[in-house]
Amino acid sequence: MSTRRNLGLVVSGILILTGCGAAPTKTTAPPTSHISALTVTRQMTPQFSTTSTTPPVLTQVPFIANRHGFALATLGQESAVLHTSDSGQSWQARYIAPTLLGLSMANNQAGWLTTCLQSGCQAATTLEATLNGGHSWNRIYHAPANTTLGTPDFVNATTGWMVESNHSTMKSVLLRSSDGGKTWTPAGSPSSLFPGSLGSALDFITTTTGWFLVGGEPGAGAQTKTLYQTTNGGRSWAKIAQSAILGSPSSGPGSLPIGGYVDRLDFVNSTLGYMALANGLIYRTRDSGTHWAPIWSKMFPPATVTVQSMEFSSSATGYILAQGGGQPGGTLWQTTDGGARWVALYPSTRPNGPVTFTTREVGAGLEMMGTTSTVLTTQNGGATWTVASQPPILLGSLQWGGNRTLWGVSVGVHGAIYRSRDMGRAFQKIALPRSYVAQSVSVAASNELIAVVSSTKNVEVMTRANGHWQALSLPFAPRQATEPAPQNIWAIGTSLKTTLALKNFQKHHNNPKTVKLYDIRHPLTPYLYHTVNGRTWTRYSLPAGSSGNSGFPMGLTFLSGQFGYFWNQGALYVTQNGGMTWTIETVPSSMGIQLVSFTSPADGWLTPGSGTPTYHTTNGGRSWSS
Repeated sequence: MSTRRNLGLVVSGILILTGCGAAPTKTTAPPTSHISALTVTRQMTPQFSTTSTTPPVLTQVPFIANRHGFALATLGQESAVLHTSDSGQSWQARYIAPTLLGLSMANNQAGWLTTCLQSGCQAATTLEATLNGGHSWNRIYHAPANTTLGTPDFVNATTGWMVESNHSTMKSVLLRSSDGGKTWTPAGSPSSLFPGSLGSALDFITTTTGWFLVGGEPGAGAQTKTLYQTTNGGRSWAKIAQSAILGSPSSGPGSLPIGGYVDRLDFVNSTLGYMALANGLIYRTRDSGTHWAPIWSKMFPPATVTVQSMEFSSSATGYILAQGGGQPGGTLWQTTDGGARWVALYPSTRPNGPVTFTTREVGAGLEMMGTTSTVLTTQNGGATWTVASQPPILLGSLQWGGNRTLWGVSVGVHGAIYRSRDMGRAFQKIALPRSYVAQSVSVAASNELIAVVSSTKNVEVMTRANGHWQALSLPFAPRQATEPAPQNIWAIGTSLKTTLALKNFQKHHNNPKTVKLYDIRHPLTPYLYHTVNGRTWTRYSLPAGSSGNSGFPMGLTFLSGQFGYFWNQGALYVTQNGGMTWTIETVPSSMGIQLVSFTSPADGWLTPGSGTPTYHTTNGGRSWSS
């Protein structure tokens, strides 16, 4: 597989090669004519902006391999070539200039830029090259008058192809260079020249093998498309796939979709390739382009997300730079399973949902977006976060167990328990007895579970050790439960008699006002319950006001037999003596409390109702910092 990756090319308002045609044919190259190189007049060195304080916005990511890669970005009013050494999670500027339009990298050292000499221009007229990873650039070629350059496609430091379009003659030509872009000669054209506003996407994987996707007149979300392949460096082309005319079937061998516009093309090897269509889906072929099947996910819905770059460094690992769909502009996504699931790499993300820590440095949190949740982890106390995974289920919160296992409960009427053994990169479902739904789960250091579960009949508590669930006999109706050590169980619940009476009243009265009046006259009072054997329970009163205007307790955790805490929407309560007395700690946010996570009686983290920022305490909650 070539180390060079492609950038798809879209050319509007000018003449481009079209893909219209009937039967598969081969075309040969016209007589070649030499195009002189532009004399190099100066070396382009990095210019670092002193005015822009905004983070880079990625516009193209044409190359990532072995964690190292390059991108084109905007920095305020300027353009920049960026470099990454961590697969796109952070970037450093290598070159800054007023207008940079297209970037192509053959490897970590050799690359090409299309630019224009006037600030704010839209059409590329100049080609620059680097042989030292973007630290310096040489201006090597300038287009003839009234001509626009497409982004070149190089397979190594010397051999590449490029579309050049003339505004005056309304014609385009496919060029080839064998000297690193200094001189260009016409390559074989896979179709006749055709007027109109068309698009094309070019991708070579070796000096001989490449594909050219060309489109006809676009309109109403549809465009005719033809895919050509060459095995002799562009001297001749074979038509291998074509879209049907609008309204005709477009499936089977040699068929391309009519919906969507020509945009991006990227082949990993001689058989496996990907195609992204503007206003359309993302497709994959496993037979050199004869058959195509959609692989798009809900992260890239057609017509709402624009794929700015598509780069696959292997058959499984790929990167898509996308804009729109409610996501930040220029978001870089990564897949490690061939496109089935994607996680966001850049811009760097932070949790906007519950955060929990297992040590002062190691933590996990959730980024909540609609019906999806992304698992993030940190190794430096929350200073920076890394995307671990995007599970196929929506997780409501996370918590740590022994051996740094990570646990979560899915949100919804079918709540289930999930466990990760690899710091959140993959989750497995933990089976519950039939007909039970998990409401919350707590994990002891030994990875013994205690869960509040519900069925069609009631709510109860179950413990799980050695893979087996056991229901506890409870003298109360549970709300939360925690188990700092096996058989040492703490729970918050309400009187069983009062709770059942309320449920019975609700069953026979459908008027909400009547139920509310009953609830006021017969309020449910939460209590703290404790057992050391699961059979006999001791009841403690909770502090006055802990279930008043701020609502019922939302969470309960004991780290030992003495230190524990619970919280409602507006207050945090801490005990140092096993629930005998409680201290109300200051809440750092007016947005209320979503989750509290202590790793010791001193160190704790609080997620406010708004999700951000996360607050940290080192004195048991007496003071907080964000």
